[in-house]
Amino acid sequence: AAKKFLATVSAAEPATADFDEVRIEVVVVPPGSPLAGHRLAELAPTRRCGVQLTGIGRNGGRILNPGAEETLREGDEVLVLGNTEQIDAFKTMLFDLPGSAGEVPSA
Repeated sequence: AAKKFLATVSAAEPATADFDEVRIEVVVVPPGSPLAGHRLAELAPTRRCGVQLTGIGRNGGRILNPGAEETLREGDEVLVLGNTEQIDAFKTMLFDLPGSAGEVPSA
């Protein structure tokens, strides 16, 4: 139904394959993650992995559509939107150990 709606409001033909591959997954920021303590603007998950972070669950609360100034914290439950490869790339960023290729550069 969503694809049909988007097709009626868009002048361009929708990319059906892209819509079919997109999913939402909750990913937890693990203890010791190199991403913890960094602002989303620094992490640039859309540019680096192609994912969008659509929400963060933290201490029983929810942050919907987090802004660029939001900081990830250990234990955050991050609602991630993307295809399987993109979400896997974001998970790799979360679990890479400091000093590895996935380390977040200093600001």
